[in-house]
Amino acid sequence: MSSILEGGRLGRYHIQEQLGRGGMATVFKARDPSLNRTVAIKVLAFLRADEPAFRERFGREAQAIARLNHPNILQVFDVGEDKGFTYIVTEYVSGGTLLDRLGSPYNLEDSLRILRPLAEALDYAHASGIVHRDIKPSNVLMNDDAEPVLADFGLSVAMEQMYHVTAPQEAIGTPEYMSPEQAMGRDVDHRSDLYALGILCYQLLVGVVPFHANTAAATMMAHVHQPLPLSEGDDVDLQPGVKATLLKALAKNPDERYQSAMGLVEALAASLPSVQSAVMEPDSPTVALPKAVLSPDSTTQHPMGGATDGHELHALPRLAGRLNRRLLVAVGVAAGVVAALALAMTFALNSGNPSASGDTANLSAAPISNDPDSPSVAKAAPAPIASIRGAEAD
Repeated sequence: MSSILEGGRLGRYHIQEQLGRGGMATVFKARDPSLNRTVAIKVLAFLRADEPAFRERFGREAQAIARLNHPNILQVFDVGEDKGFTYIVTEYVSGGTLLDRLGSPYNLEDSLRILRPLAEALDYAHASGIVHRDIKPSNVLMNDDAEPVLADFGLSVAMEQMYHVTAPQEAIGTPEYMSPEQAMGRDVDHRSDLYALGILCYQLLVGVVPFHANTAAATMMAHVHQPLPLSEGDDVDLQPGVKATLLKALAKNPDERYQSAMGLVEALAASLPSVQSAVMEPDSPTVALPKAVLSPDSTTQHPMGGATDGHELHALPRLAGRLNRRLLVAVGVAAGVVAALALAMTFALNSGNPSASGDTANLSAAPISNDPDSPSVAKAAPAPIASIRGAEAD
């Protein structure tokens, strides 16, 4: 095929070079002269233009895929036929595939940088009723910003359509990434994609796929029957929370898996050290700040936002009560000073105008109160609370 097409034309596209070749398609870099842009062309090895029934149905699938508009899904531009071949024209992504970047295990944070955009893309496609069926590292392209782009939606669909006629019992896909139901040749839905995403997650974190045997059939049956290798004897060093997430993501029963790709990713993200620190040490200034502001003589010290226990939570009302008592003492002292000044003023006024003594005494006594619910006390007490709210706003 490459000798026929390379350096030539396919439809209106000028073929420049072969980029890759697999069992399902041969990929070429090409130039679209109409729009003056570089594109990728996948020439389908298994679907020829002289098979009208498959060609028509595949055309409908391609149109549905072309309507997907997501930054992490490879954009389909065109579908055509020429020289006896059916081909798909897509955007050109120059950064290679995720398969090229696999080797040593990724840490959790780096794994999530890859998994989160893929999860968003999958949930978007699933909401549109489209299932990928063949998620694997070689179908994840990497753009120049190291962002993953999910490719080859629909190719496995077309392959299934062809092979289910000629070999109805054959399972289509990549054995290492097949869900148990897919390996058994059963109908699949979006949860099969979620299982494959779980396999990819395992591979990123551990460095190898969980199930691999000498034959494709044995590998497929491992997905159906063998437990996920996560025990200590499997030499897998993962946090308990990560292991629990993988066990749920790769459950044999589709009903027991995460029902969305982002559900899987968010569960995985909960095991990040920063998230666990936030859970163990909640950012709770309403507890920490009163302890520092209202009780500077306290001998127990914690960093701001540090871990707290029930005793410290209960200490807040007692501190507030201590503050109220101190405020009452301060108010009483202030009242005494005001009273002394009032008496002095009364004495001075009485010496010049004896008739004014009664009114002056009444006016000076009005603001003085020892009632903690009086406006003077109520306005003083919220001062530290205002500082707490200010800290929360920060």
